[in-house]
Formats: sequence, C-alpha cells, structure tokens
Amino acid sequence: MASVFSLAQLETRDAPKKSSHAWRRYAALIVLTLGLAACGGGGSAEDSATNVDPASSAANSNEATSVKALAQSVDAGATGNPISVVIKRTGNGDAFVVWRAFDGTRHNLWFNRYDVNTRQWGTAALLNLADQNITGYDLGTDGRGNAFVIASTDGPVYATRYNASKRRWDAEPKKLADVGGDVHIAADFDGNAMAIFSGMDQQVTAVYYASQRWMDPVAIGINYTGSGVVGRPNFSLDFEGDAMAVWLFSRVSTSTVHYNTFNHKSRQWLSVAAPVSPTVPGSAIDGANENLQVSADSNGDFFLAWQAYLNPMLTSNPDAVIKTSFFSRKNQTWSQGQIVIPKNQANDVRLKRALVIPLGNPMILWTQTEGSRVALHSKAYDGTKKQWQPTQIVDEAIGGNVTSVDLDFDYCGGAYAVWLQNEGSVAGTQARSNVAGSRYKVINGKWTRAKLLEDSPGTALSPRVTLDIDGKGFAAWIQEEGGAFRVKVSRLN
Repeated sequence: MASVFSLAQLETRDAPKKSSHAWRRYAALIVLTLGLAACGGGGSAEDSATNVDPASSAANSNEATSVKALAQSVDAGATGNPISVVIKRTGNGDAFVVWRAFDGTRHNLWFNRYDVNTRQWGTAALLNLADQNITGYDLGTDGRGNAFVIASTDGPVYATRYNASKRRWDAEPKKLADVGGDVHIAADFDGNAMAIFSGMDQQVTAVYYASQRWMDPVAIGINYTGSGVVGRPNFSLDFEGDAMAVWLFSRVSTSTVHYNTFNHKSRQWLSVAAPVSPTVPGSAIDGANENLQVSADSNGDFFLAWQAYLNPMLTSNPDAVIKTSFFSRKNQTWSQGQIVIPKNQANDVRLKRALVIPLGNPMILWTQTEGSRVALHSKAYDGTKKQWQPTQIVDEAIGGNVTSVDLDFDYCGGAYAVWLQNEGSVAGTQARSNVAGSRYKVINGKWTRAKLLEDSPGTALSPRVTLDIDGKGFAAWIQEEGGAFRVKVSRLN
C-alpha cells in the first residue's frame, strides 16, 4: 500500500531547510504527524508476506533466495571498466547513479538519471571534471531534483551541480581546493550543499554552497601539533540544514575523534581553525579508531558509530570493537562513548553501516565470524527504553560470506540493506559474489527474509541502495557479463 501523500505534495508545504538525508527526514516528520497508517506498512505486498524473524525456520525456505526483480544495465554507451557506483533518489522522485570507470589511461566519472515522470533511465554520459584522473567521489541530491558531485583527483578537488530545471550539469566544474581527498557531499531541500574533505596539509576543509554559488573554503580542523595525522572526515546534515563533521586525529599509538558543528543561519562553524577542536568523550584510546559514521535524527540530534581497536599494535581480531555516542542538540554535548559490540576472541567484528532511521532509532550493521562463515548482524537502539535491542542476523536465509554492505532508510522508519554474498569458503576469495538484500520493518522490528537481487553467473561488485518515502527505490551494483563489467540497477518495490 502506497503512502497517502507524495514528495511533490511535501514540496508545497511550509518546510524548514533539510539536508540530503535532512530533507528526507522532514518527510518523516510529516509521516509522524499523519501517523504510521500513512505508511501502509512500507514496501510491497511481497515484503509484507515475508515479515518474519530471519533467524526463524521460515527464513530458511527456498522462497528466501528468489530473485526480487530483473536488473537493467544503465551504462549503455559508456566506456571503460566500472569500478564503483553510487545511487541516490531526489526529493521529486528522480534518481542519479554515478560510477567511476577506468579507460586504460585514467579514471573517469559517468552518470545516468532516472526520470520519475517517464519511469525511465536516460542515456549514460561522461561528467566534465576538467579531464582529470578521478581518485574519489561522492553524490548528493536535494529535494527538487538537483544533484551535486564532488571528486578528488591527482591534483585539485572539483564539484559540479546538475540543474533540474535546465536539465544539465555545470558547463565547467568548480575547483574547491588545490589538493584533497576523503571527499563527501550532501544537500538540503532548497538546494544548498556542504562539501567536506581532508587536505594534504593536515586539515579538514568545508565548502558551503548557497545562493547559487560556492563559498570560500573553511578549515574546520587543523593539526597544530607538528605530529600525527588529521583526516578521514565524515559529516551529516540535520533537518534544518545544520551540520556535524567528525574526523580522526591519530598519532603513533593513540587516536581520538574530533568534531565541529555548522549553523546554517549564521553559515558559521563552531571553532574555525581552532588549535584544539572538541573531542568525542570516550574516543581517546591507546589504540586506533576508524570508519566514522555520523547521522542525524528527526530532532536534530546526531548519532556516531565507529570502529575501535583496543590494542595499539593490532587492527584485527580479537581487539576490534564498535563504539557509539549520541550528540544532544539541546545541550550541545556528546555522550560518553560506549562499546556496543565488544571484542570476542572468536569473532572478527567489522562495522559496515550506521544510520538513524526516521520515526525509528539508530541502527548499526556489522560483520563477524559465525562458525565457518562471515555473517551480517544488526542491532537497533530503542530511544524510549534507552537501550540496544537484541542482535539479529540479517543474511541467515542465504548464508555465504558477507563483504560490501550498504543501508538506506524510508520515511516510515523502515530500511533496506544490500550486500555482497561471497560463495567461497573464505570471504574475499575469488569465488563468485552475488548481490543480496533484506528490508527492515519498524512495525515489528524485524528483517524480512534475505533474498538474492540477481542471478547472473558472473560476479558482482559495489552494491548500493537508495529509497524514497514509500520504501520503494533502487539497488545498484557492478556485474560481470561475458568478461566485461556493467552497471546494473534493480527496482525495489
């Protein structure tokens, strides 16, 4: 059952500014006002029929491994060998898919666009990024059909914007910095955007887009100590367009998580170029931190999860744990970092995705060894009870070894996870990898039975997922076909 309103209707409401997950969280606030009945349970009748605990006996039936939908290639006419892909919906129902491909000389970025009115994908085209070799990239979308792409190269960092009304990208890309990496970008409902990246000169840089232009770069985190490394940033925008940026400051044997906050009204960061930026309590360890993942909830609070290694000399089993912390918008403080997934002598814990689900609560996905295989686990936080719920094994219905994982939410509190299921006896071997998926239902707090999203004889790479307000969306990945690799997209109903 579809929602009783659409994103087009949401655009006519008097709405605050919302980020690229923030404009989507605003939709969740509308759903909250109307009640969960507006969600119709989320997803299709097929999903509702499989609304069971993945660990139950029913989850192991043959139906669990059925292919959900036929995938289509969206890269016809593109050249080069695709390596990675990103896909995101826009607020008006369109979608963009961007991928990096190697043409034998350099890495380029290609894109395709889904038109919600025609329900068709367009023609693949090359993004103009100053004829540079692309080393990293990210994609952000706003509430009105526009899109932003940021890319790092062997030299400068560039950004380009797709104008939905003109149906074209910028004639020339904007150079944001002479050098940089670890690039991230997100946009709010009205088309403002934030780009954050790390520089080779030991700083974290932010560039804000507003009033149809890019502002001057701002150093929001600088290493004044003369030793150690500043980098690996990540950030999130809340429903008003404020931002939370986090990054790592690491020395030989210690590591801390630092942060900075952005106010969209003043267009200012909390501590610009401060000698010592604030740290997240409990993040300082005599070991290593990595894989910072931060996300905003519908109240403007933030949730942070990261991988920590308790032994300064080891970054593998059995010293890996997952820690979390909560930021209060009201108090402007982080809670003490908590170990949610502890180390285990038999398990190699690896954080994959962490996200706040609107009308729901924070969720983390991670992998760890279960007997002879690497399994995908999830744990959701109950904000009312202020406690983490029991662990669920998401992929039990199909087994195999889980590698790459992605997660996105819908506006009724549900989510969809996709991952690579490696058929080898050991994860990471040369055996075929398949794309699998499962939907999380907030109405009962359970994952549906995992199923394969494709049945190609070739191996798959780089699975990604994006959802809209009704829980519908797309999964995208790279598929081997006849010795070549193609960019595939499958509709999730």
